[in-house]
Amino acid sequence: MRYDPRKYWNERYAREGTCTVGRSGMDAARVASQGDIFASAILGMLPFRAARTLDFGCGVGRLFDDLTVQSEMCLGVDLCQEAVATAQIRHDSPSFFHLKADSIPFPDGFFDCTVACTVLQHIVSPPQFALWCREIGRVLAPGGCMVVLDDNSVGRSAAHVEFRRPHAVASALGVLIEKKALVSAERINSHWVFKGRKS
Repeated sequence: MRYDPRKYWNERYAREGTCTVGRSGMDAARVASQGDIFASAILGMLPFRAARTLDFGCGVGRLFDDLTVQSEMCLGVDLCQEAVATAQIRHDSPSFFHLKADSIPFPDGFFDCTVACTVLQHIVSPPQFALWCREIGRVLAPGGCMVVLDDNSVGRSAAHVEFRRPHAVASALGVLIEKKALVSAERINSHWVFKGRKS
């Protein structure tokens, strides 16, 4: 059966609810620990205060509170309608948007910072990966900052995951990597994170 991201994440959310912020089967403490480690890694790549930040694949808004500390305005988008609804309720904010179509509903160059935390690895289809990378690049202003964190399990695969190397992702996004690092901790698989700049 072909992997359909919209169907997969809506069904997974229906099964697991907010546990979709971590890996299936993870206990709440491990999910929280993973979220804290990922947020710290992403914020460590953002040493400036952005005017407008996009959280691409925001889910239930796990990064929202952290990103709003370093951004005047933070907006999130996600394919999963129920996750977006949960994010709006959890944060008492209309700053989250459901991606009803294969496009980001903001104008060209609207954001000076975009973030994708364990999201791009779940866009398996090469044409869809290229489409969403173009969309992220489109809404990022020239000179804007892009921070991506994904799993470092290159060589492994799953129906809903395509593991890629940082330079392949940066190239698809149209950004030049300025800084990259590995992110690992007890009981959490190694991940990579990079900060790229759109020329």
